[in-house]
Amino acid sequence: MGLGTVAAMWSYLCQRYQPSGDALYLSVVRQEHALQQGDSSVDEFYSQCPAIWRQLDSLRTIVCGTCRCCQTTRPDLEFQRVHEFLSRLRSEFEPRRAHLLARGRVPISEILAELRAEETRLRSAGLLLVPSVLAARAPVSSARLTAPPLLPTPPGGGVSRPPYAEKGTSRRDTVSGYCSRPGHPESDCRQKKRDQRRSSSSGTPVSSSTPSLTDQDIVRLKRLLASSGSSSTASAAAVTASSSSPSPASTQSGTSSWVLDSGASFHMSSDSSALSSLRPLDSPVNVLTADGTSLPIASRGILSTHSFSVPSVSHVPRLTMNLFSAAQLTDSGCRVILDTNSCSIQDRRTKALVGAGPRRRESEGLWEVDWLCVPSAATTSASSHALAASSSASFQQWYGL
Repeated sequence: MGLGTVAAMWSYLCQRYQPSGDALYLSVVRQEHALQQGDSSVDEFYSQCPAIWRQLDSLRTIVCGTCRCCQTTRPDLEFQRVHEFLSRLRSEFEPRRAHLLARGRVPISEILAELRAEETRLRSAGLLLVPSVLAARAPVSSARLTAPPLLPTPPGGGVSRPPYAEKGTSRRDTVSGYCSRPGHPESDCRQKKRDQRRSSSSGTPVSSSTPSLTDQDIVRLKRLLASSGSSSTASAAAVTASSSSPSPASTQSGTSSWVLDSGASFHMSSDSSALSSLRPLDSPVNVLTADGTSLPIASRGILSTHSFSVPSVSHVPRLTMNLFSAAQLTDSGCRVILDTNSCSIQDRRTKALVGAGPRRRESEGLWEVDWLCVPSAATTSASSHALAASSSASFQQWYGL
């Protein structure tokens, strides 16, 4: 190629493989504008913001950071980000947000401490709306519901007296939930009793107005609990026990760190509870660690949490850390970009940012991934690569312990 010097080679490689800075910068800006607290806690929502901010800092024009101009504009940028973080909180935090903004430039550590206290107060007072696991019994109107509820209503609803015994209501205003006729509650509905007697004599049971939990409802309920946080853990255990379905172990991969490994040949995790659609391998595959230990791969599945959506992740029970393979990411149509203080994963086709994370100086300078969403259209090449790796009876894989 006629590249006689190292500088010429480096210049050619940068021009050939370095992604467009403007396209990546605009993609990160769109990611920042789309950030909202939603159903996340204050700490969970704030942990997503620094990853985006670090990407923006690495993609902006490089400044010295030591002159008077740079030192003057840096506090303005931090104040702007604090304002954007507060403006994306839920509406329940509006009084506290207005109070913090009126105080001027408050350190982020003090802001987080006050927001955590406010979040605890709102939860204890029942003022912080969270996704409900079980729907409460609501007053039945004369019109039929056009769509079924998300989850079936538990029987009884904890009500010990008839609806017309409530203050301000009468029996005439009560509507039966079985026949939709006014004048009586569902417990006194004669048509329901006649149908029950008729069905008992014929041997055909009448379907109750309150259906039991199905397997599909349990799956949907567990997904709601996984996204709503620890406040619904007790309800999850109660509902799972009532449906005679085994409760899964607590998910550790949702909170433990994921390390980006350039030496790993495929994604690996020791926590099977975070993986779905687990399937056994066609032939035994082993992982060989740096100290010579051979670890067997139990199965493969899909990693799907509130921060990660990654297909084809191998379950290695005796693994000591969660690993994302840089090789499998590139085979999946992604571009892995390593910076001094952060890493980012970009969709090679759309140029969109699909993952990011910081570099932990205290953990041997490893790059960790805070969030990652591998494009679904790019799973074909990754699956073929995984099948090719599975054809070997003993596959060597190195990683640091």
